[in-house]
Amino acid sequence: MGAKFTMFIPAVQPRALNCTVAVTTVVAFMLANRVLRAAVLGALLASAPARARPREPAHPGDETEVFTGGEETAQGATPRRPALAYWKLRLTVRVPATERSLRVGVFVPLSDGRQDVLARRAAAPGFHFRESEAPPNLRAEWTADGATATALTYDLALRIAEPTATPIPAEPVAALPRPPDGEAALAPTPHIQSDAPEVRRRAQRLVGRATRLDEVIWSLYQYTAAFVPAADPPGPQDAVTVLAARRGTSLGRARTLTALLQAAGVPARLVGGLRLGSTPEKRATNSWVEAWTGSEWVPLDPAGGYFGTLPTSYLALYRGDLPLIVHTAGLDVDYGFAIRQATRRAVEEGEEEEDVALPAGRRPVVRGAGRQPVETHSTYVSEPVASVVLIVDQSVPEAVTDRILGEAHDAAINCVLLTARFESRYFRESYLERLVATNLPLIRQAHVVLVATADDAGLYALLGLGERNVRLEDARIIAAGAMGRPAALMLGSLLYHLIQPGEVVLVNRHADLLPLWELARANLIDGTPMAEEAARWNIDALVLGEAGARLPAWRRPLMLLWARAVRAQVPLSALTLILILPIIASLVVVARIVVGLETFGMFGPVIVSLAFITTGLQWGLVIFVVIVGLGVLLRAGLQRLRLQAVSRLAILIALVSAVMGGLTLLGAVLGIGPLLNISIFPMVIMSNVIENFAASQVELGTAEALRMTLATLFSRDPARHGGVRRRPREMAWRAAPRVRPLLPGRATRPRGDRLRFAGGGAAIVIAALRRIRREMLGLNRRNHGYLFAYNPRTGYRVVDDKRATKAALAAGGVAAPALRHVCNAQWHVRGLATRLAAEREFVLKPARGAGGAGIVVIVDRSGERFVKASGATVGARDLEAHACDVLAGAYSPGGRSDQLLVEELVVPEPVLGALSYRGVPDVRVLVFRGVPVLAMVRLPTRRSDGRANLHLGGVGVGVDLGSGRTTFAVSAGRPLSVHPDLRRPLADVAVPAWPDVLALAGRAADAVGLGFLGVDVVLDRRHGPLVLELNARPGLGIQLANRRGLRPLLERLAAGPLPAGASERVALGQTLAYDCGSSR
Repeated sequence: MGAKFTMFIPAVQPRALNCTVAVTTVVAFMLANRVLRAAVLGALLASAPARARPREPAHPGDETEVFTGGEETAQGATPRRPALAYWKLRLTVRVPATERSLRVGVFVPLSDGRQDVLARRAAAPGFHFRESEAPPNLRAEWTADGATATALTYDLALRIAEPTATPIPAEPVAALPRPPDGEAALAPTPHIQSDAPEVRRRAQRLVGRATRLDEVIWSLYQYTAAFVPAADPPGPQDAVTVLAARRGTSLGRARTLTALLQAAGVPARLVGGLRLGSTPEKRATNSWVEAWTGSEWVPLDPAGGYFGTLPTSYLALYRGDLPLIVHTAGLDVDYGFAIRQATRRAVEEGEEEEDVALPAGRRPVVRGAGRQPVETHSTYVSEPVASVVLIVDQSVPEAVTDRILGEAHDAAINCVLLTARFESRYFRESYLERLVATNLPLIRQAHVVLVATADDAGLYALLGLGERNVRLEDARIIAAGAMGRPAALMLGSLLYHLIQPGEVVLVNRHADLLPLWELARANLIDGTPMAEEAARWNIDALVLGEAGARLPAWRRPLMLLWARAVRAQVPLSALTLILILPIIASLVVVARIVVGLETFGMFGPVIVSLAFITTGLQWGLVIFVVIVGLGVLLRAGLQRLRLQAVSRLAILIALVSAVMGGLTLLGAVLGIGPLLNISIFPMVIMSNVIENFAASQVELGTAEALRMTLATLFSRDPARHGGVRRRPREMAWRAAPRVRPLLPGRATRPRGDRLRFAGGGAAIVIAALRRIRREMLGLNRRNHGYLFAYNPRTGYRVVDDKRATKAALAAGGVAAPALRHVCNAQWHVRGLATRLAAEREFVLKPARGAGGAGIVVIVDRSGERFVKASGATVGARDLEAHACDVLAGAYSPGGRSDQLLVEELVVPEPVLGALSYRGVPDVRVLVFRGVPVLAMVRLPTRRSDGRANLHLGGVGVGVDLGSGRTTFAVSAGRPLSVHPDLRRPLADVAVPAWPDVLALAGRAADAVGLGFLGVDVVLDRRHGPLVLELNARPGLGIQLANRRGLRPLLERLAAGPLPAGASERVALGQTLAYDCGSSR
């Protein structure tokens, strides 16, 4: 009886951990939104003294029952643990010396699929020990006829997984099958009074008319989760009392939820257990609920804020409203739990011996994508003098890890090394933040927290402590990463202000872990100042503290505002997005305006750039190319179906989402981290890029579509564009391609460092650029100085609708091409081909289109097919499909519904017709206050598909206002002397009926009442000059074609009164052209 014995007992009811659940948990854990993470607060430890309870039938009358369950957790603040964790747990029961027979029984955990008991060991000197099963529980019992003062121990090695949240089935409660233990899960107990009238009434009122299981459980869970926590409330913690007060401990709230569920007809039971990791020693347990859903028990913790799942820090000890410990009455029995997180090798392979410090074991806590493991290495000692937490995002050699942990062990330092290696900044930063959040108890106890990352991701992860109002007054923080010194000073000062540590040491470059560790160790053990030890390792450290570096006074208000936003729980991701979007937009503006890149809109490059920030450049390019490439192929297949634009875009979005989902699944299977982040690429933006690529491919050719796609891709970072890395003079050539035609002489591409010109040197170019700056009219000045001032808003509604324009011109007696047909509803499309059967030449136009988009020029018939100006043929169904797109708003601003106009095709007169490639040339006259100021002839080309618009590839040829003869030619920002397709000279050609053209332009401006207007006049062989279109926002490329700026002309006309007659205004424009310098 007096001999000490040790018994090793295999795990009861072992179950293999479901690997599929673990992998799914890892993926879900890595993609969780940072805004939804719970804050981490310190657990409030409440000691529960042993109390005598009234006798219950389940227990002998001569024994004392010890109920616990007083530990409280702030709702929503319990940290999420890693998906798989290993623990060492020791229960110690101290019994006094006695000559009486005594008995002590304690509930111990069983394996249940979520938690696995890998090993058990009991030490009972002078006691008989046995384990007895009382399903679903297991009780450890010690008995003796008498004993000296003894400590009974029970050791456990545990593995706990965090499965994904279990969905509650949407089945009727009435059809719910009974659980395996029958009616026990519906039977009331003295503390769970589910049959009390007030409990039943409250349950009925909360559930209302809901009959589905998921609705009932969720309603009751939400209600009890809102109860006010009470660490040590007065009165018993039974369901009726807590329900009336709406206030209670975790045990009281769990009893209340159990009673309400049972009253609503849902089988439920109480679970008593431990919340591991919050403190190394504790007596109080935690309580939660399990509800029966027909096939399994689902956990619910209203106190901790968990629904359908539990973190790896929750250990279930027993089920039922039972006492944790039962012992012989009259004995002063004390108990406690010692908790320690352990390594996989120590737990599963049994390498750790009793009372020996943990070795420097390597264990994967969570495995990331591919070769990006997330690992924990740790060493613990029994009596530590200090504690250090190291967090890195780099690959740490095993020799370095062993050296650090070995030195920590020799110096009696508890040391935990956490690594999270990810190529993508998104995964790296988000998981670093999770490491900080889930290991908050370690960080709170640490004397030094060292974070070494590739950039500022570590600092942002530590700023998450400020979101949780954590204070580390006695700790020192070392943060290393490549970042600018001003940024490091700002972020470090913000971190120091938020969490108020003893010191913050910043190393604003990528540093190896070993010197940083030596820096921390020397400070802890030898008391060496951080700055002195950093200098010994040639580390340029910035120390923030009472006597350290200070943030400049002018930056301090910004830091305080940032700190206030963080403390107000504004997510750091939202702050980062707010700050970075203007920067990206500015870069796109520089790429489009200064560098001259053409992109698919403004928002596409901005959104794609955000995606690249999170995925990384290399994988971002791969994802972009794959999605766009597959999307273009899918779009080509859809085009054959001749669907409407809206239907085609909807199908395209669905197909793009399927492609993105497939790539995400591929990333999960192959372990490619950036592919898991593919949802950052917006489906609508990508679909629009694909649609724009396909449209540009049809209109401008594959090469031009690829060029614009690459510009959209790389305009996010102008520093990657070759032009901006060259010397200033080279940049002057590359950055302004649209002003090259204005340079004097024959400018050629610079070679080496010098600009070479046939007629002079760099001084001539500089003088010419200064003249251009003085005379050229830009978009901003055009908009604010002339459009807003001289164009009333009512006039835009007329000009932007071609049908309304024709009506206004007819009312003013201005000639225009005849309107043959109007198609303004989808049901009109079916008979369009029949109505056009008798037409050989015509033009299809969207009424609200702009820039030549959506215009189809038909010049001939070839059997049943129609011949376009480019020579390509289309069928009747193609025209009907195009009409559907027009009506659906594919070519109108904002996607508004539109009308299709069928106009007669203008037959160009011979002079200008000879300079056009299978299309109709026109004359663009810019009119200001009724006075023509500049003019150019616009000529179609093969590239422009018979349309004269310059941005589509047409040629602009300047016209001298006085003589009506052509001067200079330009196309795509490059000067020309001959037509690119016909090879005919373009200079010194007399425009027929020139005075009539200018007079017609002035009358058209008067007809619509706009002061600043572009008038497109065509010269028809049969009808003479006709107004083709009006443009209330004329482009400024006309300045390039005339090699002169608009500013001097417009300023002269804006300064004084003008003649009333149209002919006098035309004469004034011709005179002014000579006074301000002829374009010739």
